[in-house]
Amino acid sequence: MSHDLYASWATSELANRLSNLPAECFVNSDEIGEYSMFASRESGRIWPIPDGRISIELQNNTKYEIALEMKRTNEGLHGILTAIGQSQAYLDKGYSASAIVIPEKYDTFETPGDYITRVMNLVNPNLSIGVYSYQPPDSTAPNPFRSKIFCHRPIGINLSSNV
Repeated sequence: MSHDLYASWATSELANRLSNLPAECFVNSDEIGEYSMFASRESGRIWPIPDGRISIELQNNTKYEIALEMKRTNEGLHGILTAIGQSQAYLDKGYSASAIVIPEKYDTFETPGDYITRVMNLVNPNLSIGVYSYQPPDSTAPNPFRSKIFCHRPIGINLSSNV
């Protein structure tokens, strides 16, 4: 399967997950009221280019964009470090938040989600960067990543700051 296909599946499933679990997305989720959310790809494709995008609009017309960085096992452990850097670059680009989605484990490293979470919390615990890991998708299912994505670190968008 292609990287782009995996990323599309993961972006869609993460948007679905966040729709059902707003506390994973927003620091003050009890204050958001109604909102709409959808998964897509960035239009314009100006570097740095995330693998996916989740757009959120609150009932007061406030908008948030989450950039998704997806890694597959064949990208190796080096992908863990590049994901950390890329997720921060998306914040610099103007995204409200970003989400790292990585394999649940690698052959030579059992806990990449926990590792990234420790690094993010050490470097800056207030950055709106979520960390998610996944089990291999079921490519025969309508939603290949359904119930296969797990949160290690909530995204943590603060409602008082809007990009």
